[in-house]
Amino acid sequence: MSGLSPEKITNYDFEVIAADGRAVRVDPQVWQPASDNEILDGWVAWHIDETTPVEREELARFVLGRAERMRQSIRSGARRGVNGWLFGPLAAPYMFRRRAIWHSTDDVPAVPFVAVRLVRESWDVRERFRDESRVSREIVYELRSQ
Repeated sequence: MSGLSPEKITNYDFEVIAADGRAVRVDPQVWQPASDNEILDGWVAWHIDETTPVEREELARFVLGRAERMRQSIRSGARRGVNGWLFGPLAAPYMFRRRAIWHSTDDVPAVPFVAVRLVRESWDVRERFRDESRVSREIVYELRSQ
């Protein structure tokens, strides 16, 4: 049935680390014009375990670059994401599964991002319902620039 939840859930997210050590989750708007569903729940979930070390490094550098460009954009007061840049006031609100999290300069570090990591979280739905902390967290890949 389509109304039943799977027993086990796996979730992927990227985190970026700033030069001052502050770690933040990558805002889903970084993926625009694609959605986080296409990138994280699609390509990453289906292919990351098959990638070579070289491909993982290339992916990590790509993500770090996109996140840093968006950080700079937010710090300068520009519109967030490609959709905001393309459509201005006509851009639809971001409404995919993961909510936008970088809204103002307070949400992103003042210093550049220098590292990125891909995190895989998994949990049993029933166990997590009883105890929200029942999540296993694995760093799949981490890249530090320099």
